[in-house]
Amino acid sequence: MSLVNPINFLTFEQFVKISESIKDNTGHIIECSNGEILYFSPTAKHSVSINNIIGILRNKLPNSCIAISELHVKFTENEYRIPDISVFCGRDISEKYENDILHLETPKLIFEVLSESTEKNDREHKMKLYASTGIEEYLLVDYRNKTIEQYYLDNNSYKLNKNYKNNDVCTLLLYPQVSFAVSDVFKIFMNE
Repeated sequence: MSLVNPINFLTFEQFVKISESIKDNTGHIIECSNGEILYFSPTAKHSVSINNIIGILRNKLPNSCIAISELHVKFTENEYRIPDISVFCGRDISEKYENDILHLETPKLIFEVLSESTEKNDREHKMKLYASTGIEEYLLVDYRNKTIEQYYLDNNSYKLNKNYKNNDVCTLLLYPQVSFAVSDVFKIFMNE
């Protein structure tokens, strides 16, 4: 007898509601990959890195772009993911934001903050998923080693552009007006 995986019967909207309830009650973030539920528990360093990057991006991205953390994104019928940071751009992005349908858009670029529990998934499965869905730039942020790996899309796979270290200045490939000191991503207090 085979067991039916109940996640295959959930709509994206139902999954989001269940995911939000789990986060509210346990602090865990969940994603769906081919019907399998994945659980993650962010650390303080993980969260600070995300918040710092969002602050940097909000001040430097073009007005047609928005950076959002922890938004459920529906990549395929069986892939509901929560990138740490998604950047959405376009003339109608404000309208999509107001109508709460950004989750149906493909982000232009994504940042994932690595941790012990997410690194394998971020480097392997998410990297392949994001490349196959056309995410043009992918950045892996490692707070343990204070580095940022920057990848660009080339024929449906990612190529490493540069590995930035603590004192380097990272410049986004898609938006070269966005540059920042890697060390700023890992600061506890931005006014240090």
